[in-house]
Order: sequence, then structure tokens, then C-alpha cells
Amino acid sequence: MKKKNEFVGKAYIGTDKGFKKVSGDPGKKTLLPETKIGEFLTLGCELEEEEVGLYIASADVSASCGFKFKEWEYFVRGVNEANKNLKEIGSVEVYQSPRCRERFYTGGNQ
Repeated sequence: MKKKNEFVGKAYIGTDKGFKKVSGDPGKKTLLPETKIGEFLTLGCELEEEEVGLYIASADVSASCGFKFKEWEYFVRGVNEANKNLKEIGSVEVYQSPRCRERFYTGGNQ
């Protein structure tokens, strides 16, 4: 994880190839622009001073959370670990129906 002083004065925007430096508000940087990730789900992420802000919204509810840099690193590790575990058990325990298995292995957009 980058140290906080490496973020100062830089603006980043999420792209399909990672984060790209862009010009803009020096106080707030877009790490991931508002991105539709499902039929009714949207995800976004911003950097402001010493905090990474994550927001998730659905048709009926939304949530946001602020992370210090070390907390963000632990959060990402935790999500990656959970995703790895889901993939390991997904075909056996979680996704039993053919439609669920299809959505799991194709990214859900079939």
C-alpha cells in the first residue's frame, strides 16, 4: 500500500487497466467512478486526504464506509480471501442449481 504522502497532489481514476492519473480537485480523487456491477448494484471509491471512501448502492439501500490506509489494505485482503474461499466452495456447497452455477462461473451476466 502506498504511503499517504504518495497520494498528495495526485488524482486517480479507475480504468480497466488499473488506476490512471488525472487532473482535478486536489482534495478528492476518484479511485473507481460510479460503476454498475449488477442489475441494481452500483459501486464507487474515492480518496480524500487520509481516507479511502467506498460506497455501494442498490435500488433500495446504500452504504458507505471510510478506511484509513492500513484498514483499506486489510479490507482488500479480507475481500480477496473471501472471494478465494467462495470460488473453492462455490461449485460444491453454494451454487447447487444449474442457473446459479452458470451465473457464478460466467460473472452473472448471461
